[in-house]
Amino acid sequence: MLVKGPANPTPQRRTTDIDGEQPLTSAKSTTATTTTSTTTTTTTPALANLKALLEVTGQAPTTSTVRTAQPGAIALRDPTATHRAQLRSDLKIAMETLGTLPPALTFFGGARITKSDPYYAISQDIGRLLAERGVPPRTGAGPGIMQSVPEGYVARRTEMEQAGTETGPSQQMRAIEGVAAGASLDDLRTQGFNIKLPHEQKLNAVIEVAKEIQLFPFRKLALYENARGVVTFPGGFGTLDELFEIWNLAATGKLSDPIAAVGVDFWSPMLKALREVAVEQRSLISEADANRLFVSDDPTALLDHMLTSTPAPMGFESEPKQLTATLLKEVDVVTKGLRSLRTAVAFIGGETLQANDPTLEVARALSTHIAGKGAAVRVGDQGTAATTVLAAASTAGADKAHLQEVLWGSTAGSTAETTTTTTTTLSERIPHKELFLRSAEAYVVLPAGLKGLDEFATVLCQMQNDKLPMRPLILVGSDYWQPLLDAWKTSMLSGERQLIAPEDMDLVTVVDTVEQAKAALTNLR
Repeated sequence: MLVKGPANPTPQRRTTDIDGEQPLTSAKSTTATTTTSTTTTTTTPALANLKALLEVTGQAPTTSTVRTAQPGAIALRDPTATHRAQLRSDLKIAMETLGTLPPALTFFGGARITKSDPYYAISQDIGRLLAERGVPPRTGAGPGIMQSVPEGYVARRTEMEQAGTETGPSQQMRAIEGVAAGASLDDLRTQGFNIKLPHEQKLNAVIEVAKEIQLFPFRKLALYENARGVVTFPGGFGTLDELFEIWNLAATGKLSDPIAAVGVDFWSPMLKALREVAVEQRSLISEADANRLFVSDDPTALLDHMLTSTPAPMGFESEPKQLTATLLKEVDVVTKGLRSLRTAVAFIGGETLQANDPTLEVARALSTHIAGKGAAVRVGDQGTAATTVLAAASTAGADKAHLQEVLWGSTAGSTAETTTTTTTTLSERIPHKELFLRSAEAYVVLPAGLKGLDEFATVLCQMQNDKLPMRPLILVGSDYWQPLLDAWKTSMLSGERQLIAPEDMDLVTVVDTVEQAKAALTNLR
């Protein structure tokens, strides 16, 4: 859904029309202030228990990979002990820090958005309005949009302080009860969670509560947990990954905060293509979910929507200590799975495809081919495509170890094995994606709804940033994928706005036939 803003001839204010809960809980407690070398935070009794729960040892080494798919089957996964330590460390940083802060409004957006870009000015205006409303911003703490929003916020907050204007929370914020345990409503510092990437992401100077996280999964959690909502500006594959994750979580009832996007010119081609291929042609995304994303270039309309016109509970999506304990438990399930499951070809998407969809014929034949080569087949749900590829692999003689389900459901951390399939079920989305995607030998992506698009964007982003090894990423069905890829390319590589490298588009291979798909599986023996 897009909203019209006031008439203005400049592109940063233009808006056009295209179609584009569970309660939260936070524990109350008395607080004691603790000062560290980088930030001043607040420690609560609940957080003291979390610190014991989150005890982490070991430090991850810096690694890099060559951006070409390697021949032959995967020889070695990321060392599981190191990966476990990284995840646990990131979770510790995220949850302990969020527990000391009030809910913020989170902003995703490209590190390569420059000061000359009209969206840089819009984001600064939004930051200034946030200061007037007493709502702190949270970003990924890098350059571009991650800097511009808090830049505008700090500038306006400073002006108000110098003028003697009250800089405390707005009356609406004062009325909130049960915000993050130990948080002070008078804490108006800018918040940021940074990550080291190969080419960018230096910590910007206007983030006042700054933490560094090593891996994407819990860095994203740190950005959208304990938030008042999430706004996505133009960006590259990383921003696309963030957008589809929050959109999928919102559609599945796992994220109750409002979600929005700024950048009508930027997002319109993508949203139009997504509506055509996923809503109208294949019914993979419902009308309600397609319209869930509010899009506007008008700062006032945007903040009215995010902070007042769309009432929603604010804070953690579930009680922080319980959430942490569940995530820790499931990180261990992921570690065990990475050690015990054979590396596999992961099939993504196709959750609600019609049985006669032509892409299923390709998936069925490809699954048979993979099983015939002695490789494992992995699915991430029990939808149409998953059922199809497991059945095909089974008829090709694949045994239980070669048929894998990694499911996202309600039976937290449980595992079950049938006579035909090894099944692991996780209740939280982050561990689910880690186990499903991390040790895959290749990825075959069928026309997808929001869940599959979330998984696809995660792989795309992490391969681009050397957080996953380079593996074949095969998109089945050019009638679905090519319009999306063309729209992404148009928006991300447009004039001076170069939000990805042109060669990043080569990370994917689009196929329509079984033979094309087989040829793209370059590392399958």
